[in-house]
Amino acid sequence: MATKIKKNYLKVQGQNINIIIILINQIIQKKCTIKFLNWLNIERGYYYHYYCHYYHYYCHYYHYYCYYYHYYCYYYYCYYIVIITIVIIFFFFFHLLFSMNKLF
Repeated sequence: MATKIKKNYLKVQGQNINIIIILINQIIQKKCTIKFLNWLNIERGYYYHYYCHYYHYYCHYYHYYCYYYHYYCYYYYCYYIVIITIVIIFFFFFHLLFSMNKLF
């Protein structure tokens, strides 16, 4: 009887881990689709990537899915760094143009 209860308990614990992984996956998915990602979100991506490695033997599907969103975060991060740099250069150029216009 005690062994049966223990096996059922472990089975429930396994299902709880699956549910937790699915929830974390959904949170990361929402974080990665946000248009602006700060460093904290990138670090969370790394944490989740490591978390997937820990359960690698347990669920290959989520490991692959995590890789996809991990690189997806990198893509958006690099993309917005380029946009911010272009905007800064653009504003600097117009500031310089207007200051020269005042001189003439």
